[in-house]
Amino acid sequence: YSVVEQQGVDTNADPVFSNANFSTVTSDVKSTHYSSVLSLQGLNEFGIHSDYAGLESLTLNLGQGHDQVTIGDSLQQADSRVQINTAEGNDRVTVSNELQTVDDVLGTLGIDAGQGENALLIDDAGDQTGDTISMDSAADDYIKLSGMAAGDILYKSQSGFSEQLDIISSQGDDHISVNALHGGDHTQLDSQRGDDIIIVNDF
Repeated sequence: YSVVEQQGVDTNADPVFSNANFSTVTSDVKSTHYSSVLSLQGLNEFGIHSDYAGLESLTLNLGQGHDQVTIGDSLQQADSRVQINTAEGNDRVTVSNELQTVDDVLGTLGIDAGQGENALLIDDAGDQTGDTISMDSAADDYIKLSGMAAGDILYKSQSGFSEQLDIISSQGDDHISVNALHGGDHTQLDSQRGDDIIIVNDF
């Protein structure tokens, strides 16, 4: 599955019939043009498209299988939230856009990987500018990563991220404060190039 922003998508609702007797569920045809939409690809043949600028909350609940989720964008508003719940299964979640940055995460992004042998990669390797980043504990057992993107990235997993928990910061001069880690998971922090300062505080 992927969550990305797209430009200029027209949506049309054609007549839909529910059975052999052709009882109409909806028969009107509507066309709406959005300059930008948030698109979820991989759930069905055509994708699911929502308003990118006006919507304040979007929650994606996945099933019990082994999911691979790539998150390139959030919603546009700073006070919005995209919540991804992957449920059970050995899930792999990547937060990074096509330029290998997290700069398109403008609102809050929440990731609950549930149970399973899970992996999480937050990848800002394509960002050339330095960031002031903080890793802190948050409500409901989340870890909050702030400063890497305009919006906060929150993540948790009931059984942990046993397969991977990697955070890659920008290629600029990063200042990173580590005030919390996720449970007993091995968190790998890659600060890449630049004159970086990493402070691990007592927690």
